[in-house]
Amino acid sequence: MVQAYWLAFIVFPVLREAYVVPFIVIGVLAELLVPVIAERMANTPWHRAHIEERYGLLTIIVLGEVLLAAMLALRTAYTGEYNIAFVHTAMSAVVVTGAMWWLYFPGGKHLHSTQLSDALLWGYGHFLIFGSVAAVGAGFAVLVDIIAGKAAVGIVVGDYAVGIPLALYLFGLWLVRDRHVLTGWGRHVLLVFAVATLASLAIPIVLEGLAALAVGAVVARELVVRVSVGRPTG
Repeated sequence: MVQAYWLAFIVFPVLREAYVVPFIVIGVLAELLVPVIAERMANTPWHRAHIEERYGLLTIIVLGEVLLAAMLALRTAYTGEYNIAFVHTAMSAVVVTGAMWWLYFPGGKHLHSTQLSDALLWGYGHFLIFGSVAAVGAGFAVLVDIIAGKAAVGIVVGDYAVGIPLALYLFGLWLVRDRHVLTGWGRHVLLVFAVATLASLAIPIVLEGLAALAVGAVVARELVVRVSVGRPTG
């Protein structure tokens, strides 16, 4: 049925011309509903570790895009004159990207269950994770344009462009993983840091502050994990 829907999109040009956006949105939603409906009838066998690995590899690719976006923007904006703001942006991009990597790959389980509802939340929840990571890279590119005087907005907008997707990334990891695989109050560490990241945007905060929050999330989560398994925290 979904395939017929897409064929109609090709066969009847009037649909493409007049209703292209809603037509595509409906088609994409229909595609995403196929596993939800079909897997309830009969489960397709799958290997949890393999699926985790594939999602992890895609996460690495998107994290690489963050650094690539920031560095390409810096190269484009460079005019031969030294600007400390560009140095701060480059260093913050490296720190934030490293923190996001560490938060995604801390070791241990990522997908806690193979139950259909859990697997669907984990799999589809990665749309939020992948999208927010990519948006962080775009945010750094926005900051470079602002510093270079190529944008008509202030530096605060650039901080928002990095801070909001960073908060969404932390929330996404909490949603699909930490609230299931961690125990006690520690399962909500990333949610707390997601809220703190958003709250920090309400006050004048330099980019390094966002980077510090990202590193703080890494440290806090690691301490929680060590305490929960009875290892020393030092």
